[in-house]
Amino acid sequence: MRTLRWVALAFALQLSLASTARGQDTARDAALKDFADGRTLLEKKKPADALPLLERSMASLPSPNTELMIGHCYRDLGRPARAAEAYRAAAARADAELAKGQDKYAQTAADAKRLASEVEATLGSLDVTVPAGASVVVARGADGDVVLTASRAVLVAPGSVTVKLVAPGRSDERAVTVTARASVAVAFELGSKEPARPGPQAGAAAATPAGGATFGGLAIAGGVIGGVGLAGLGMFAGFGASASSVYDELETCSPTCTVDDATELREQGKRDQLIANASLGVGLGLIATGALLLIVDGADGPEKPAAAGMPRLWLAVGSTAFHARATWEIE
Repeated sequence: MRTLRWVALAFALQLSLASTARGQDTARDAALKDFADGRTLLEKKKPADALPLLERSMASLPSPNTELMIGHCYRDLGRPARAAEAYRAAAARADAELAKGQDKYAQTAADAKRLASEVEATLGSLDVTVPAGASVVVARGADGDVVLTASRAVLVAPGSVTVKLVAPGRSDERAVTVTARASVAVAFELGSKEPARPGPQAGAAAATPAGGATFGGLAIAGGVIGGVGLAGLGMFAGFGASASSVYDELETCSPTCTVDDATELREQGKRDQLIANASLGVGLGLIATGALLLIVDGADGPEKPAAAGMPRLWLAVGSTAFHARATWEIE
């Protein structure tokens, strides 16, 4: 029984292999017939009818000769860029066969290279740079669109060619004029467009009141500088009170404190009074400057974007002097 099972399996395998071989022979015969019919139609000056037969033959039974015939069809149909590409592909395939020792393709390789050079002499090319994560569509008219996902050169017929960038959230379309034997560079950069401005929450945009008007950069600068001026008045009050307290302490201890203690209290009082006086002058000056900026901004009109940058203030307190400087830096 075991022997009979092995015999049955062997017989089934033989039938399967025979069926596969017959299927392959049938597909090969169909491809050869399509090639012969396509060549006949091409010789009769019917490239439109020959092309689908040759392409079907090429899909089933790839051959340099078939690809050469496809190039002839494209050339006769007025699609020179596709013809040149087919000739180059036929030349590469023929060279590969020659490397395997198939010398019968030597003439095919020579013809394909010669015809490719002749057709390419009538064409131009686009050297397209494709950004990462995007694609570029080159509309070549009769030669058909080419979709690129990587940078490379594309053969095109002379004239105007439309090139379109396709990327998430971004599109860009250009019309490029190409002449014969010329190469035109087309580069797309995803970061070339101006980025969207951040909203008010980013902290750098202009403030928008309830009425909808946008304050200008001068108004924002005036408000900040005025606020710094108010801080200066606060420093005046604080150091003025400190100086008054020191002088009161000096009068209280005058009969009993040492000369060194009295001298130290007098110096501290002078320093606090100096800082208080300077704070008053700087504070009033900054408040006046801020008010002036607000008035100028209002005269120019309420609806304009704020200037880039931020107001900067430098404060320095020394033992004998007080320094303040406010600037508006434009980035």
